[in-house]
Amino acid sequence: MPALPGALSTDLPPEAASIWDEPPIAGLDSPETKEYEAQAQLLARQGLDFSDIFAGLCRYALDGNARARSDPRAELRNLFRGLIRWTRNGGKPAFQGRADWGLHFIYGGYLAASYGNALPITETDPRLTIVTDPPPTT
Repeated sequence: MPALPGALSTDLPPEAASIWDEPPIAGLDSPETKEYEAQAQLLARQGLDFSDIFAGLCRYALDGNARARSDPRAELRNLFRGLIRWTRNGGKPAFQGRADWGLHFIYGGYLAASYGNALPITETDPRLTIVTDPPPTT
């Protein structure tokens, strides 16, 4: 499917690629971060798109992970740092053919987990809801 007019492609031009060499992010080389990068690579090799990769990483984080139970915010930082490593090593985090949307999501998630409120959006604004389960049938 061709990209929409004016949309960015999933490949960055060479002049933009150099920005990924800086600045260093604390914890980017931690074993926990590398664990999430490896999981993202595994899911990508299975042919999953970025939405499914992120969902898979969330399931991985919550599936019997004692670290996530003891410090969920730290584990969320590990997850997003793993995605940062994945993108820096060739991962393609595209939403609807646009790499910039995926990158904004990843870096925004990392910043929120590191410095922000990090509350679910429904807790910060009750008018906004995220449906995770289908409505009950009557």
